[in-house]
Amino acid sequence: MSACAPDLAATEQRDAIDLEWKLDASLVASYIDVIGDRPDRYPDSTAPPFVAVCPAMPAWKALLHGSRAPEGSILQIEHDMTIVAPLRLGDPLHVKAWIGARGDYGPRPAVIVCTSVRTPQGEAVAMRSTLVGSGLPIGPQLPRERINAPHGEPVAVVTRRLPRDLPVRYANVSGDHNPIHLDAEAARRAGFSGVIVQGLATMAIAWLGTVDALCTGDPLGVRRMRVRFSQPMLPGEILEVRLHQAASPTAYSLNARSGNRAVLKSGVVELARMRVP
Repeated sequence: MSACAPDLAATEQRDAIDLEWKLDASLVASYIDVIGDRPDRYPDSTAPPFVAVCPAMPAWKALLHGSRAPEGSILQIEHDMTIVAPLRLGDPLHVKAWIGARGDYGPRPAVIVCTSVRTPQGEAVAMRSTLVGSGLPIGPQLPRERINAPHGEPVAVVTRRLPRDLPVRYANVSGDHNPIHLDAEAARRAGFSGVIVQGLATMAIAWLGTVDALCTGDPLGVRRMRVRFSQPMLPGEILEVRLHQAASPTAYSLNARSGNRAVLKSGVVELARMRVP
């Protein structure tokens, strides 16, 4: 991946899935509640940008339906989201998802899934997700974005405790019913100590903390966020997000921990405009 925002138009659109979706108020209200957001951030019938994951989820499932990966074995290892324009309640959304690349991520087979969410006014959200799984096709090594390690003191540190029922509630609102998030025995079979929190739920909560820390609470203040999921969060744990200034006045690095475990690594945050201290 390049250091700039994902250029989805440049990827080869293989096995594309097209879906139509309408953004309704009850879904948005539930999503805001699940990630610990506030409804007053969204005047004029706007919605949290990360709610775009909800209409994208059925397309991702359809794309991966033909894989030979055992149930619960496909894991998301990276996610890159660019916010182009606001989402609004009642907007008809056109969701297009396709396989951008197939190959290996380290020793594991992987695919890059690209997603475009469009409103009648044009593209609103672009996403690029890297998923790994034992049943996915084997291929050449997929490129990885190189991120310089942060130096000095962070400009902001944000902590959030994740609710113990977050995996169940996030599954209900997002459609991510991977059994490793809901069934302790399935999670143990996959190598975890118990159920784990969905990576995109952790990322959404990190985004929310970033909005508060760098954008005075403006949900459209973050133009792009990219993270690598290093280790999963467990329900009830405390997420600590650390933000460091990068080379550009509107660019930051993001890393997150839970205790002594790195949870989100090599994160990139790009603001829509320069931060006002």
